[in-house]
Amino acid sequence: MFETERIAFAMRLTISALVCAPALTAFAAGTPASGTPNLIPDAPNTASPNYVCTWACQDWYAHNRHKGEGISPRDTLNHEQLFGEQGWAKTFYPGLRGDLIYLLDDGWDLPKAGFDTFGSLEVHPSKFPNYGDTPTERLKTLVRNVKAAGWKGCGVWICANEKKGEDDKGHNEPYWRQRLEWSRDAGIAYWKIDWGNHSGDEAWRKMITRLADEIYPALVIEHITGLGPTSDARDPSRSGRLTPDQVARNVRRGSFADVYRTYDVTSPLSMPTTFDRVATQLANGYTDGKELGLVNGEDEVHLCAAVGACFGVMRYPIGDEPAWSQPNIFFGGGEHAYTHSRPLRKMMDEVRHAVMWARIAPPFRVDASKTLLSDTILDDSWKFSQGDNWESWMNGTVLTQRATSAIARGTALPTVTQANSAEPLPYVSVCRFPNGATAVGTYGRTTPEGGYRPAKARIAALAGKPEAPVGVFGVYDTLTLTFEGDLAGKTLWAQSLMGTTPAKDITKSVKIEGKTLTLPGDLLKAIGKEGATEPYSEPALVLQFR
Repeated sequence: MFETERIAFAMRLTISALVCAPALTAFAAGTPASGTPNLIPDAPNTASPNYVCTWACQDWYAHNRHKGEGISPRDTLNHEQLFGEQGWAKTFYPGLRGDLIYLLDDGWDLPKAGFDTFGSLEVHPSKFPNYGDTPTERLKTLVRNVKAAGWKGCGVWICANEKKGEDDKGHNEPYWRQRLEWSRDAGIAYWKIDWGNHSGDEAWRKMITRLADEIYPALVIEHITGLGPTSDARDPSRSGRLTPDQVARNVRRGSFADVYRTYDVTSPLSMPTTFDRVATQLANGYTDGKELGLVNGEDEVHLCAAVGACFGVMRYPIGDEPAWSQPNIFFGGGEHAYTHSRPLRKMMDEVRHAVMWARIAPPFRVDASKTLLSDTILDDSWKFSQGDNWESWMNGTVLTQRATSAIARGTALPTVTQANSAEPLPYVSVCRFPNGATAVGTYGRTTPEGGYRPAKARIAALAGKPEAPVGVFGVYDTLTLTFEGDLAGKTLWAQSLMGTTPAKDITKSVKIEGKTLTLPGDLLKAIGKEGATEPYSEPALVLQFR
């Protein structure tokens, strides 16, 4: 089954990279008898390797449900916590699980308060009792339980070293060959290969990719570079961006990865740091021609969906208490905490937006089209306090992160104009997907005085054929789109990417001149917030002429 899914996934990516116009017919998601079209497909996207990762929830749970018990986040993963009546796997993200891999993070193969089995890839029997007598049987039971909860597949976090007693044998190819065979026989869908003794060893990572291609080509392999939570933050003389050497290393590792993850960031400066890392990976990336070649920008789900990247969700419907290692990030902190301005972990609707857009326009390989970056550089800053990040050296320090102001993937750079002198320019992305769809996104700015603030501007961008959908993420003063064909006589429909409210005919509420469409920002916001389940997420919608 997983072999079939991987082949289908690879074929879809290859076909979509080569064929655009014939795919446009797939955008007609359906028109009920009422005549109101549904612009979002009903069927889950089983191809794209987007996932929900358990780590941040482990961190929160250890602090709030086991406070003072000496329980670490790694100790929290067990059968009852995941698959009990109120288990995370059985209660989180109903309605979206068929689109997402459920990825068990650091600790699933460890005993409570023990570290000697890092890298074992063995489901630990004390946490997951009665799962079977062999490593393969226990993995198979784990996969079966994840899929029974409705997720499209099971992924696991991989420590980049062998378990204790095995780490003195170099790359130890037989060891990893055996674990790939276990994963193949059990149906594991995804390996998230993180830190460990071999983490920075590219030859080791290439070996894992080579063995996976040979033994279990259905397995999606994720590689990383273990970057700090900010770029060059310890050296104020540097740019606050990735250095050329860092970019070259990241691109090289991405070239032999199915998925390259841009790695952990600080919550207050998540947007500029992630924007810079995703932008440079897309602009410089290439593949070896054998792997999927996708980029994963972690939990900045709007950005990832809008630029054709994958995402790894790290926000969950959990309580308001602070977490352990990052208390302010998880709903904690007072009036001056960063979360007061952007409670990212409460912005649950954005995950649904990203999943729905991936059904319309899935992520695609890094070198399928050219990526352009603006020469204009924006910078965001934040004064870190206790709990803003896991790195204590940041406390009391004002740090700045910089990034290009705009990404254009497969199309021209957008034109961005200030709405007024008081409004900062946003970060902006525009992407033409291989199937002809276009997405435009705006992303807010951060200052020590005001925290995060969405930034309205007048955005002008190129769109594709009139019948191709356009995803719109974020806030705008106005959005002007120029299409490849005349728009006269066509009806413009708009639908929230929540997918829970019907599309609306907005033709009379916009300005159409020849091939050009201009939409007011207030209209985009109103439709993009329809069906919202919380007030924090930024708006997102899909437009389509019929």
